[in-house]
Amino acid sequence: MKFLFFANGPGETSQAYSAARYFIKQKHTVILALRQKTNLSFIPPLSKLEIRITPSVTKLTQLVKSAQPEAVILCNSKSFNTTNFSQQSPWKNTPTFTLDSNWLFNNQSTTYRFVNWAQKYFINIPPKIFQLGLKKNRGYFSLESNLLSKIQPIGFIPSYSRVNPSVIEQIRKKSGITANQKMIFCYFSGYGAGAKSWVLDNLIRAVEKLRTYGQDIAVVYIGKTPNVRQNQFKWFKHIPKEALNLITYFETLSSADLVFQHQGLATLEQAISAKVPVITNVINKTHREFPQLHKAEVSPFAKLGLCRLLFKSTSSEIIKQNVQDLLYNQSQIQQMRLSQQKYYRQGEKDLLNALIKKLKK
Repeated sequence: MKFLFFANGPGETSQAYSAARYFIKQKHTVILALRQKTNLSFIPPLSKLEIRITPSVTKLTQLVKSAQPEAVILCNSKSFNTTNFSQQSPWKNTPTFTLDSNWLFNNQSTTYRFVNWAQKYFINIPPKIFQLGLKKNRGYFSLESNLLSKIQPIGFIPSYSRVNPSVIEQIRKKSGITANQKMIFCYFSGYGAGAKSWVLDNLIRAVEKLRTYGQDIAVVYIGKTPNVRQNQFKWFKHIPKEALNLITYFETLSSADLVFQHQGLATLEQAISAKVPVITNVINKTHREFPQLHKAEVSPFAKLGLCRLLFKSTSSEIIKQNVQDLLYNQSQIQQMRLSQQKYYRQGEKDLLNALIKKLKK
């Protein structure tokens, strides 16, 4: 079969690439359409993957009509800020599905509207986590019954195999991490990234305190140049995101003893795949300019013990204690890893099986 994936931003590109990689291994043909040309730098060489840049509805429509795939999968159902696209398919004869996270189905949280004509909305988290996100289960999302019937939670996308220990050893050495040193991986990006710089500030304060107690910790930060000089702290290393592709990003994350992030689902799911403890440091109330940058998306993960949920307003002492616990308390580290293992589920396989089943009806 031939599938066409459309990816909106960096997180969606990682989802589309991971799915495409799995689909190609299963002998299917995949075309990857990117809305943003800048995301090309993230994509590792992948044999038999055709990549196209489609920044507009018109360009994407032309590609769908010329390529004639069996199905289109929109990675982010709010792909274009146009009313016509959200309400009517521009390629009526090609089955279309979406791959989303929970918050995309809350129209009050963004000016973008999700497409209401998709055959199925696949949610890239396992059913248990999705259910915990619903208001009826004390979550934050309330979905209309007619929409809920079209939603199918699957497993984690992206999900990757564990990294070889020899690769981890090489990455830690290259990053300047010594044998007895603890490594923290920090990343935040995407929509509203500039509003999240306090995430790194909170982490730096915690690490500074712990280091004064004699604990040898280093931070590897991925992303735009932060408000900290490279030489300000010998234990701080900044790597521009453009220096890593999607595979080397996962390998670097997998080499860490702890991941410290905002609410980004793609990074959180990769940390769970790698069985690395995670702290999510998020806004604890709706932000006027960036309304989706809050706890709603990651709260279900925290309830199941897959990560720790801290807030922008959390005291530096509590943040420090949580960092210390997940770096040095073997009981708490093991408990989180066991929860990650329990709820881990490979979404790429689930997605392909569900698509084939729908297309054969």
